[in-house]
Amino acid sequence: MAQTNGFGSLPVTGLVAVLLAIAGAILWKTAPLEVNRPAVTVPLTSDEIGLQDVDARLWEDPFAAIARVADSDQEPDANRTIAHVCEQLRERVRANAKFLVVGVMVSKAPYADGEEQRRRARYAVVSGLNVAHFVPENGEHLGYFRWGGNTTVAFELFRRKNRSVLGFDLVSMVLWLEDEAFSSVHATGSRMPGVAPTPVFRLNQLAQEIKTNCGAVGVPLDAAHFQFQVIGPAQSSTVKAMIEEMEQEPNANTVADETYPRLNAVDFYSPFATASETDLLHRRREDEPPPGRNEGISPCQVQPREPACSLQRFFAEKGVRFAPASASDDRVTVSLVEELETR
Repeated sequence: MAQTNGFGSLPVTGLVAVLLAIAGAILWKTAPLEVNRPAVTVPLTSDEIGLQDVDARLWEDPFAAIARVADSDQEPDANRTIAHVCEQLRERVRANAKFLVVGVMVSKAPYADGEEQRRRARYAVVSGLNVAHFVPENGEHLGYFRWGGNTTVAFELFRRKNRSVLGFDLVSMVLWLEDEAFSSVHATGSRMPGVAPTPVFRLNQLAQEIKTNCGAVGVPLDAAHFQFQVIGPAQSSTVKAMIEEMEQEPNANTVADETYPRLNAVDFYSPFATASETDLLHRRREDEPPPGRNEGISPCQVQPREPACSLQRFFAEKGVRFAPASASDDRVTVSLVEELETR
């Protein structure tokens, strides 16, 4: 039976072992690790030929990977345009193929948490595509093009694995979009007065340019062969700018002219913005009395807007699909309070 001291139940042998371990940690001097291999004096670079020619692993921040080469890129600008990218893709996006463009809006904040958020977003997107049977065409590289003056857009291509079962080819291009490039820029040609930002209009411009350039010469891709979907925006302030922009647009059911240019080329799926819909839409709180009789009027068309007016409904009345993919902060708070009241 192990001997014990008078200060507790720790055996004497166990106490001695602990003391020896502490003494060894204090007295032992760790010898430095010496490696006999020669150091790498010149970083290795790969000469990748194709649309995706920038070294980047699947877990890397796409903005950081592109920034390493974009500023010093000596390649002619003609090779860094949507037209050039679509010229290489045009043979694949044919009559028996569908082209899915997924724009992921992420913040370009230079802080450590911003970079981590971009890494997580990319991992989530790639994982989701993998579940949907998409595989990267080049998992070691990214491509990029310049658009709208000074905006650099990183992209990567994916293909569907079981296309023989589907009966058609399905090509997907993931675009990594800087949220600030859309939330703080006023696009020429929009119906938004002044210099207010026009994120919806700019995204529609990007979608239309890809749709036009990637189709046959003079024949844009039709709705049956082309989809542009956005995961975002990345910030609630961008959603606010989108609401203010779409307030200038008439409701979809009030425009009889079919040639009227609608801003409906993009579908939005919003997992990031969590600001209160009540604040974003300037709607009446449920505990406030209604200001007057609004029978027969859409809850999104009165001021203040009614509680039944949601982001999804507001954009739907403008002809835009907007699907929130996460609960807002106020809904989470209410649910938390209700749960605590039951305890």
